[in-house]
Amino acid sequence: MSLRHRSKKQGDAKPEFAFRLYIAEGTPHSMLAVARLKALCEKYFAGHYRLEIRDVMEHPCCILTDRILATLTLIKLSPEPQLRIIGDLSEEARVLAALGVISEPP
Repeated sequence: MSLRHRSKKQGDAKPEFAFRLYIAEGTPHSMLAVARLKALCEKYFAGHYRLEIRDVMEHPCCILTDRILATLTLIKLSPEPQLRIIGDLSEEARVLAALGVISEPP
């Protein structure tokens, strides 16, 4: 499974965020993480994000290229700096803090 979702509003000067999420398709944790990430992107980056979801079984070469050690791994590709989060993305505040959207989780 390799899904791409693009959300872009015309005429906005906000930076576009680009994310890549590595999953093991079919696992409950993976499906939940995908749903959480999509909801988070729509809530905080609506119109300004690109999301790519890669199944490690379908794209094994990407595991080496992107140095993936575990699923679930989220990579923020842009804006710089590139960041990685490993886990199920269940704690929204911690995910946002790791992405630099908020300064610290409450």
